[in-house]
Amino acid sequence: MQIYLLKLLICAVCLSLICAALGHILVLRHLSLSGDTLSHGALAGVTLGFACGINPTVTALIFTVICAAVIEYLRRYYPQYSEIVLAIMMSVTIALAAIFANYAFVAGNLSAYLFGSLASVSNFDLLLIIVLTVIVLIYFIVLQRYLLLISLEEKVTAVQGLPVNLINISLSVITAITVASAAKVAGTLVISGLLVLPAAAAMLLKKGYYRTLHLSVLIALINSFGGIILSYLADIPLGGAIILSAALSLSVCLLVKISRVD
Repeated sequence: MQIYLLKLLICAVCLSLICAALGHILVLRHLSLSGDTLSHGALAGVTLGFACGINPTVTALIFTVICAAVIEYLRRYYPQYSEIVLAIMMSVTIALAAIFANYAFVAGNLSAYLFGSLASVSNFDLLLIIVLTVIVLIYFIVLQRYLLLISLEEKVTAVQGLPVNLINISLSVITAITVASAAKVAGTLVISGLLVLPAAAAMLLKKGYYRTLHLSVLIALINSFGGIILSYLADIPLGGAIILSAALSLSVCLLVKISRVD
């Protein structure tokens, strides 16, 4: 029981840190739907892994990174309409997931990837999440200035000679790896909520770039711990419980903003 709780806390803290940090950037860049698109890519990778008898986490990682690379490539041809690229990829990955699932006779295990289940998280999955957290934190520390610049004005950043394309690709790959790694804990159908909802709640309070980022991380931690408690008490999937907690946090921040306006 103690090992289970320790694993639970580690996953909650790690995913809160990386999802809130990435979600903050994605929301500012009007790419909040990219998390949803990549989560469908992760689902396609999971079903492919089950169909082929390969570790689904590994196939989800590979497939989601490929999806991220394709999205960044197609975005060059739709510079003003990024949502078209996301819609294209979402349609294709959903279709592939449906096809692969037809050959994967593992409804119970697939359900864990759809809605999240900490009970099915292996030591490999936990180690993967820890390593990913370290990588993402280092990435943000090293590139925080550049991420801020491209989030505020990408064209100006490109004119200044900064490697905007390389930063965009690296951010997409990091996001893809995060989505794939968190799929088994939070669930592919709700992982995008972990990316978007904390950032959306923090932005309502308008505290500036860095303070909003820190507030987003704090809200994500509260959501995770609240979701854990709700999941335990109500015996519901962890991913769904965390999203309900995040929706409550968003509602509270909205009420605070309304009260300030009044």
